[in-house]
Amino acid sequence: GYVGLSVLAHDAASACRRLKAAGVQVVSEEPRTSSFCVQDPDGYWLELVQNSASEPPVPSAGPSSASAGHGLVGSDAMYARTTFRVKDSKKSIEFYKSLGMKYLGSLQDASGACSSHFLGYTDSPALIELNPDASEDELSAWLSSRRFWMLQLRSEQTAPEGGYHNGNTDPRGFGHIGITVSDIYKSTESLRELGAGIKREPGPFKDAGEIAFVLDPDGYWIELIQRGDPAYSTPYLHPPPS
Repeated sequence: GYVGLSVLAHDAASACRRLKAAGVQVVSEEPRTSSFCVQDPDGYWLELVQNSASEPPVPSAGPSSASAGHGLVGSDAMYARTTFRVKDSKKSIEFYKSLGMKYLGSLQDASGACSSHFLGYTDSPALIELNPDASEDELSAWLSSRRFWMLQLRSEQTAPEGGYHNGNTDPRGFGHIGITVSDIYKSTESLRELGAGIKREPGPFKDAGEIAFVLDPDGYWIELIQRGDPAYSTPYLHPPPS
């Protein structure tokens, strides 16, 4: 089911070498294609994606790379994408588009046995909108130079008949992704009308504000989080005292 997450780095090969020297388990190394994959302490896969931009991005204002904990992968690293395996890519693409994500394009591996479909939240035009005839190499380079989070839906010819494990039944592992919305009640109802399963109805949850859980076509849990006061950096903060 869940494949792993990806981190964009300006020098993925050097980042992989530093992680290996620090004792991190390396799953695969393909310097020719700038493809590197390591494991976290629980065995989850972490892909290091080579940033195809010609120059490293200017680090954002904030703590130094040392204090922020970015030393092993570089201060320019960012969370790039989360990857799910899906049975019906068309159905899954439409579901995530209904969550407001933009379809960014698809890539197929050399064997033709697997294809990856990318979606994300961005107001900028996608390469496929600017250049519908862009090659897969051009699309791959464009995707790996973006500075926003993406969802990668991986469709394989050998998908299990019974579907993929969503990580929330035994043996448990991957949990869910979370998306903030402006009206959690309307969002949940709209998804219900589209046929999405509702795992948890919207409402307060402990000290975490208002949340709901819906199910995507493969049964992965998607948390809907009521967007908080824009004056605060997270919806989980309590309202300001009166």
